[in-house]
Amino acid sequence: MKTKITIKESIENLHQLCLTQFEELAKKVDDVDRKCSALDTKVNGLVAKSGMGGMGGMGGMGGMGGMGGMGGGGNFISIENKTDYLNHHFGSVALSSAPFLPFIQREIGVSETDVEMVLKGTASIYDVVADRLVELVEKYVDTQRFLYAFAFQKQVLYYWNQGGDRDPCGSWYGGDEGSSASEGGTWEKMGNKEACAMFEVVQQKLIQIYTTMIRDKHDGIRGVDVVEFGHRLFVNNFDTKSADFKKKLFLGLSG
Repeated sequence: MKTKITIKESIENLHQLCLTQFEELAKKVDDVDRKCSALDTKVNGLVAKSGMGGMGGMGGMGGMGGMGGMGGGGNFISIENKTDYLNHHFGSVALSSAPFLPFIQREIGVSETDVEMVLKGTASIYDVVADRLVELVEKYVDTQRFLYAFAFQKQVLYYWNQGGDRDPCGSWYGGDEGSSASEGGTWEKMGNKEACAMFEVVQQKLIQIYTTMIRDKHDGIRGVDVVEFGHRLFVNNFDTKSADFKKKLFLGLSG
């Protein structure tokens, strides 16, 4: 006949089982910790050997988006003043021909195909603008750099403020597109105001192309209901889309 186990004995057995499982779990955690420590030591060794253990070894690495692909190892992430770092390492190749908004307006490469994609819904206007801005940065990365992102600093963008203007957008909205840049300049963290102004400059270019396409009855918009879908170009909701737009830009610049 089977011996009946009391409630007390059942609780004691359960307690013992839990202790055993906790001991096994603790061993596994210790093992993972040891492996992580060993890996961290190896990574730090590689960083030191490659000369990237501090700021001094990064001077010639302008086109690599802040080296965020290294998983945040070494001392690079610990740079306290990002703008000073950018001024020191990228000041000599920063935009100098004009303030950054007139430069974008003059140089951005948008086309009828971009307008078609937005109208047909295959890409949003925010995606198109972000993609073209990244392409512009890549085109002038060695001579006229105006945007930058540290890959380890999520969704934070920096722009070159030529002349150190307190209101860099004012030089676009109220100024002369052909005016020359003043002496000096500095890298600054980009806020929503600058991001919105940058977006709107490219949006205006797309709308200009759209207007020409309608006038010329361009084949690319044949069959597209411009009355129904034209609003996709004329968006006015940057406040609600700014995070997505800056994320798209960040991924393109730091990838």
